[in-house]
Amino acid sequence: MAQRSPIFPTLAPSERRVRNIPLHSQALTAVPLASASLVDQLEDRILSHEKTTAALVEHAFRIKEDIVSTLHRMQNKGGGDRLARQLLEEHIRNITAIVRQLNRDIEMLQEQIRVRDNLSYGTNSTLKSLEMRQLSGLGDLRGRVARCDAGLARLSAEHKITYERLQSLTKDQHTSKLILESKIKEAEIQVWYL
Repeated sequence: MAQRSPIFPTLAPSERRVRNIPLHSQALTAVPLASASLVDQLEDRILSHEKTTAALVEHAFRIKEDIVSTLHRMQNKGGGDRLARQLLEEHIRNITAIVRQLNRDIEMLQEQIRVRDNLSYGTNSTLKSLEMRQLSGLGDLRGRVARCDAGLARLSAEHKITYERLQSLTKDQHTSKLILESKIKEAEIQVWYL
């Protein structure tokens, strides 16, 4: 078993479980707005960034292991400072690239979260405004319905009173007609006797 370098400790396979991801699946996929919601897009992008990061970290670990094994071989051969320096520089460049990529990914995700939060805030404000207008309109309609019900009740009461008066007048007219007819008959009888 190879000696572990105090400068570059190697991780056991169980400590770094990173999947190898094909390069074609590491690219960000653009999802049309019509087919997926903003949340789904963000989740897809986060998953893609995680895959890219995992591939970069795996590559950095492989380079580190190469450096450690090369340093061990060079120590056994007694030379190779230049090669070790080149490997260290390459490892540092790769780690720097990984950190830059992670920073860009984090900034992009923060911007997407800000945009989503702004959209969510705008949507919530619009919904609250719409809800307030609907509640106001509903209250106004309830008031109108109550006024209409009161007006209908008043008209119904007036109609009932008018109908009762009309019935009373019809009855009075009929009674007056009968009285008038009887008086006319009496007058005719008196005229007949004269």
